[in-house]
Amino acid sequence: MSGEVAEWAAMGGYAGWVWSAWGVTALCVGALTLLTLRRSAQARARLAAREAEAKQAAPPRRDAS
Repeated sequence: MSGEVAEWAAMGGYAGWVWSAWGVTALCVGALTLLTLRRSAQARARLAAREAEAKQAAPPRRDAS
């Protein structure tokens, strides 16, 4: 059984290429996820600041009654 696992992990002699490709892919996906989350937080903060600014600049509403 352990020989089968070792043979599978060796990928027919291409293990270096296969596993490094998986590693690079995982690194890129992780980095893109972190960047997306960071930019989303920044965009939310900018939106909240703009909404607060607009709320202060807007004239008070009068009731239509």
